[in-house]
Amino acid sequence: MIRVTLRHVGTGAFLAAIGLAACAGGGTVQPSATPTPSPTATARPTTNPTGPTPTPTPTATVQPTPSPTVSGAEAIISFTGSYTFGPFTILMYSNGVATVIQASGQSNQFVPGPLTHQFYHELALNLPVNDIQVAICPKPTTAPLDTTTITYQSETSGDISCFGPYLKTKALYESVVAIEQALDLRTMLRSRRQQQ
Repeated sequence: MIRVTLRHVGTGAFLAAIGLAACAGGGTVQPSATPTPSPTATARPTTNPTGPTPTPTPTATVQPTPSPTVSGAEAIISFTGSYTFGPFTILMYSNGVATVIQASGQSNQFVPGPLTHQFYHELALNLPVNDIQVAICPKPTTAPLDTTTITYQSETSGDISCFGPYLKTKALYESVVAIEQALDLRTMLRSRRQQQ
């Protein structure tokens, strides 16, 4: 606290001394008023104008592809496998459906009508199948034997891939290869089978 002696001091100096005392922490402190909270503005939600509800886009219903149904006469084409292709069996039906059986599983597939017709035409020319003429051609002596046979009406042919000079057998074998290609089982007819 500062004491001021007013003997020889004027009024101005007295007021100055009081100001200094207030700056130095002296004097009395006036109680401050309790602050009142000021109201805060609440934001109103803005609504975006929307038009009519859009019509939902229809989604296409995917129908499963039905498995072809077999019917009619059945011829069994058996391929024992080779060093190029794995073995498979084709159950070829006269309605143009083929059941393919191989190591990866079994499936029913359509064969184009002209190929089915050609195969059954050539088969009819070679009945009975156990009498189909075949030649002798070089084959492996151990598996895979690389042979193609046909079983029809409970009879089985010899290896028709060895058709030699027999033109009817050659035409039958070529119709079999066309079916194999349509089913994506073998994609080439090897030149050694193109015998004259």
